[in-house]
Amino acid sequence: MDNQKVLLKRKEIILNKLSVYGITDLKISYLPYLNFSDEIFQSPQDVGRRILVLWALSYLSYNLVQKDKIEEWLKKEALWEYVSENERLFFKEAPTDQKLADFSWQIEAVIVLSWTVGLLKKLPSLNSEISDEELDELMEKLPIEKNPQQFLESLSYIDKDDIFIENIVNEMITGHLRDLMLNGIKTTLALNIMASFERHKALNWVRKFDNISKWDETDTST
Repeated sequence: MDNQKVLLKRKEIILNKLSVYGITDLKISYLPYLNFSDEIFQSPQDVGRRILVLWALSYLSYNLVQKDKIEEWLKKEALWEYVSENERLFFKEAPTDQKLADFSWQIEAVIVLSWTVGLLKKLPSLNSEISDEELDELMEKLPIEKNPQQFLESLSYIDKDDIFIENIVNEMITGHLRDLMLNGIKTTLALNIMASFERHKALNWVRKFDNISKWDETDTST
């Protein structure tokens, strides 16, 4: 299949996915927008490390008394160097309620990143939630408070085209919602806005959007 056909197929899939959420007025007129390089993606092992760090932070947002124990585990298993500067402040300072809320939402980033490396077979739609059974099954696959080496070595990406398409879907949702907000219009879309934003950021980080590889610096502008 030549590149033009590939891009047209991606366009069709993306617009169909957006229509499921009631977004039917967005256009993709510049096809090169749908080109991407899969050679600069983060390694699957770095995705695994980020999953574990994000899990730790989302867990601690509800279990602050476990902070020292989780920090000890991260340091013992050589995961601490993958904790961002902003995230390290969570361990050093008393987090605000807003910070706790922000970190609690990062379970959504855990979910989408787990999907990219096949730990979740199906990514929940944005107008539904992952079931308790699916979440429990995912948690059982993560080496929580254990040595993560074998887990990390086992990881590999699913089809990167699927990852890119999900990234663009959520990027376009972010842009659409920002346009509505700037125009003082309340959204009537039946989707989880925060989950979409977390997917947008996490997948931008995966493919090093705008050549940015650090989590704290990941760009979500549209």
